Amino acid sequence: MRVAVIGAGPAGISASLALIARNVHVTMLDEQPSAGGQIYRNLGNVSRKNARSIGSDYVKGQSLLKQLEQANDKFFLPLLLRASVWSVTEEKEVSWSIDNKSYCQKFDAVILATGSLERSMPLDGWTNPGVMTVGAA
Repeated sequence: MRVAVIGAGPAGISASLALIARNVHVTMLDEQPSAGGQIYRNLGNVSRKNARSIGSDYVKGQSLLKQLEQANDKFFLPLLLRASVWSVTEEKEVSWSIDNKSYCQKFDAVILATGSLERSMPLDGWTNPGVMTVGAA
């Protein structure tokens, strides 16, 4: 079985590790230059002492990234970074671009673990002055 995991943050990493533990071939895709998502961004460059001062959840992230690194070495878990996924079809075909080159691959399953961004999104009831929702007068 071949599974695409879109997103290399905590959820995507955890899903990938659980799958490879069951001998599933996983390909991870993330648009960032390193794994870790929003919460563990640049974690590999933070000392353990500094990570502890940020919080216990942050320290857990170091363990998660280490497990991902070991899985990559042991099971050849492809981690495609700077990959902008632009299409996922009902047939589980995933299309992405890296460095102006496009790729497409069919998988048996796709996991979307895209995380979140702190970004305002105007919806009905939006109250920021000067921002209107689409279709508002």
